[in-house]
Amino acid sequence: MATSNELNLVSTLEALQIPREFARYDSLNEIEVIVRLEEWRRRAYVVLSELADKYRAKDNLTLEEQARLVATTATFDGNGPWVLDTTRLLAQDILASYASPDARLLELILQDHVKTIFQTNPHPSLNPATGRKLPRSTGGTFAQLDHLEGQSWKGYPGAPNIISWCIRHTEAVAYEKLWYLIIPPTMTLLDDYETSNKLRGVHLVAELLDRVPGDLLRRTGVDGLLFSSLKTSMTFLQNPETPSLIRAAVSTSISLIHKTTTRESAARFDQLCSILGDGIIGSIWVYATRNPDALEASLDVLPEIVDALGIGTVRYLKAIIPS
Repeated sequence: MATSNELNLVSTLEALQIPREFARYDSLNEIEVIVRLEEWRRRAYVVLSELADKYRAKDNLTLEEQARLVATTATFDGNGPWVLDTTRLLAQDILASYASPDARLLELILQDHVKTIFQTNPHPSLNPATGRKLPRSTGGTFAQLDHLEGQSWKGYPGAPNIISWCIRHTEAVAYEKLWYLIIPPTMTLLDDYETSNKLRGVHLVAELLDRVPGDLLRRTGVDGLLFSSLKTSMTFLQNPETPSLIRAAVSTSISLIHKTTTRESAARFDQLCSILGDGIIGSIWVYATRNPDALEASLDVLPEIVDALGIGTVRYLKAIIPS
C-alpha cells in the first residue's frame, strides 16, 4: 500500500504533466485554451517550488520514484512554450542532485518515461531491441509513410527534453547499454516531417556526438542513418525553422563525419563533399533562391565546411565564387 509521502509525490508530479495543447501552441487561436495554458504555466512554477522544497534530497525515494521525478522535472530543463525562465531554473536546481546518475536510473527513465511514448511508432530502419540499423526497413515500400501515421508521441511535447537530459548525463561507457533506448526516439524526431521536431532531433544528435563513442555509431550502422537524415534536413527549405535547421544540420553533420571517419580518408572527403556539393550548393542554393534567410544561414556555415574540406574545396570554387 502506498504511503502518504508516495501519494503526495505522485499527485505533485501529475500536476506537472504538460498539457497536450502545448504541442500546437504556435497555431492556437482559441482564447479559452490559451488562457488555460497560461494559468497552467504559472501554476507549474508554484508546484515546482513545492517539489524543490520537499524532494530535493533523493535519499528517501525509491529508484522508480527518482526516475519519475527526474523525467517530469527534465521536461522543464530545456525549451518549449510551457517553460518559463523561472521554471527552468527551478528544474535545474532540483536536477542538480542527479548530476551524476548511474546507468540503472537512466535506463529506468528511458524505459518507463520515453520508450512507452514512442513505442507505438517504431522507426522502420531500426531494430527496437538493439538500436541497430536493420538490413532492410520493416514494412516494405511504404514503411516511412506508415511510420508517420498515428504519431501519438506528439501528445507529449516534453519528451525531447527528457531524452536530452539523459543524453547529456550518460557516460560514454554506458551508451552501449542504453543504445536501444536512446537512438529510436532520437531518430523518430530527426525523421519527422515537421521541421520543429526535425530541429529538435538535430539538436539531440549534436548532444549525442559530444559523448558517444564513434565506434558504437559505426558498429550499429547508425552513423549512416544519421548522415542521411541530417542531409535530408537541408532540403526542408520553406519553413520558419529553415535557417536554424540549416545551421544546425550542417554543423552537426560535420561533427558526425569527424566522429565516424578517419582523417584524410576517402570516406571523410566524400561525405564532406556531399554536404557542400549536394546539401548546400545543389539544394539550398538552387531551391531557396527566394528565401534570403535560408541563403544567409548557408553562408554562415560555409566557412565551417570549407575549413573541414580544406584543399578539396577547390572543386567547388566556381560555385562559391562565380565569375
